[in-house]
Amino acid sequence: MAHQQETGTSSETPLKTNGKSITALVLGVVGLVSSILIPLAGFALGLVGLILGILSIREIKRRGESGKGLAIGGIACSVAALVLTVILMALAAAMLTL
Repeated sequence: MAHQQETGTSSETPLKTNGKSITALVLGVVGLVSSILIPLAGFALGLVGLILGILSIREIKRRGESGKGLAIGGIACSVAALVLTVILMALAAAMLTL
């Protein structure tokens, strides 16, 4: 038997990262920061980030792309932005009624 040596090159192309997962993460992080400064903008960005994160996970499964971790991070940040916005809005409403 002859000893075969690998050259280190791969015939497989690297997986493409899903663009929606990147966008979901960016919107989630920006929405989280915006929810403190501009609550309505944070809510809107968080909502769009959540939707894109969920859609990107479906696309990643169907197309075999990479970026699932980015999508999960985007979903987590988006949910945190939505929750933080609701809490801050409730606190602001409570302070106005005093």
